[in-house]
Amino acid sequence: KMTTENRIPTSFAGNTQPWHRVWKKMSDDAQTDYRVAMDEGGINFKVGKVQMPHPFADKFEEGKVPQLNNYGLFRLDNYAELGKCSSEYEVIDNEIAFNFMEELMDEGLRIDSCGSFQNGAVVFFNVKTYESEIVPGDPMQHYLQAVTSHSGRYSLDFFSSGTQIWCSNSLKKAIKDA
Repeated sequence: KMTTENRIPTSFAGNTQPWHRVWKKMSDDAQTDYRVAMDEGGINFKVGKVQMPHPFADKFEEGKVPQLNNYGLFRLDNYAELGKCSSEYEVIDNEIAFNFMEELMDEGLRIDSCGSFQNGAVVFFNVKTYESEIVPGDPMQHYLQAVTSHSGRYSLDFFSSGTQIWCSNSLKKAIKDA
């Protein structure tokens, strides 16, 4: 369930200060280097999958404790729990998920913002692609966006929309518009 605390990003770096004021001004280097952007946006961390212990392990003979198919997903920099999964789940670290950005930057696109929700359970990037006019004099910016989660909420996804991701409501709208 979304609460007021997790509707705004935990971390956010961008070129424009958002309404929620969770913000770090993005450097010029971060606009063209996704690794720098990840550092500034607070999303440069690794995720580990850890098998959870059996809650009744002490009730079994030594060496006879059954292995559970329950795993926790944790940030490896601050050990915060991000989500739960089964043995089949494969962790995709943020750096691997977003390394395609390097090719986009080589094409001249610029990173506009990036950040996370729920202490890194959901991470995102906004890359400016082009501007259009709905009517003359009414410009609209378009974005290529990347979103993934370490909580099972979203799978790794890349899409384009005219909605910049600033908060959980704009994230939902960007995905719906894609």
